[in-house]
Amino acid sequence: MALSSTTKGFLPRRSLISAAAPVLVEFEIGNSKTITIGDAITLSAGYAQADAGGDSLAGVCVGIVDAKGINVFERGADVDGTLTGDDTYASASDNTTDKKCKVQLIVDPMYLFENVADSSLTAAEVGLFADINSTGDQITGTCGATQAQMQLVELVTTDLSGAASTTRGLFRIVETLFSTGLAA
Repeated sequence: MALSSTTKGFLPRRSLISAAAPVLVEFEIGNSKTITIGDAITLSAGYAQADAGGDSLAGVCVGIVDAKGINVFERGADVDGTLTGDDTYASASDNTTDKKCKVQLIVDPMYLFENVADSSLTAAEVGLFADINSTGDQITGTCGATQAQMQLVELVTTDLSGAASTTRGLFRIVETLFSTGLAA
């Protein structure tokens, strides 16, 4: 798999309350929007786009499909946008009226996503809140007590290769477009 980014994005890990696979919700992608699998997604006029920082979130992108539900990175998908690697799709300027490609999102506010923050995380920050950067793919800044988009639930002390890490954590969505009564 050829990924366009090796360090950023929200990787789905597990739910805090259920062992079942997460339910995926689909939203059409807005015109001329670039989305990478692992991006935090918000809606603008009902259409999906990568979060630009600070907005309430619809969920995290775990797939991108055409109007028939075919993965846009597979042969036979009906797309007219631009594909980069096996994880990034830039929609055409008429996506909402022509191809109607969609994002597949995990919207569960109790689902945990692994992310590499842009600064070190500490045990004292577990339970605190952080916002996402302007490209929708990375925790930015130090966690704080003021409610923000995501909440640090657990530190991850090794990276994917097993090397020690001080910047990885498991985060859940707090500022969600879909009120559940579970968000802080």
